Amino acid sequence: MNDDSHSSMDEELVAELLDTAPDDPRRAALARARPDLYTELEALEATAAELDRRATERCDDAATMEGSESTVHERRLQEFALRAMATAPRTAADVAPSGPVAAWGTFRWPAAPAADGWVRRVRVWAAEQAAGPAALESSELRGTTWAPDASALEALPDAIRWRLVEIDPVSGQERVVHEAAAHLAR
Repeated sequence: MNDDSHSSMDEELVAELLDTAPDDPRRAALARARPDLYTELEALEATAAELDRRATERCDDAATMEGSESTVHERRLQEFALRAMATAPRTAADVAPSGPVAAWGTFRWPAAPAADGWVRRVRVWAAEQAAGPAALESSELRGTTWAPDASALEALPDAIRWRLVEIDPVSGQERVVHEAAAHLAR
């Protein structure tokens, strides 16, 4: 069986387990047999939960501020689309760093065109940092990778969370395109 077949089977397994209960015996079996896939599953579920929380907050804020049923509905549809993108199964080759890693290196994300005129940046925080300025931020990016210099990578903590954001240079509006968490495996 080739690597593409394994990758496809891995993606299908993670997608199947995304909506299962925590005590589902298949989850325990996956944790024993493929800890790397189990870590990826947990990271996807954490991202989905965070996006659900944010979507609820944004929809509640929109309802309070605007009081418009149609606006609330439109925002919920937008947030649903963001959640769907964030929880779509990905392979380790598509997203890096994600889950346990041997060392910090190049940041990588799935190929998708930026909105017309919008610029992309990667922002990195310590995993436990809830808010505030990023510990590391890229300049404007094109493509699907970013390789910070060695001194910046050495300064990163053992656990990080990072986001790929798109920014409208006219309005300053931002939107999260991708979000991941990683830690050094020691």
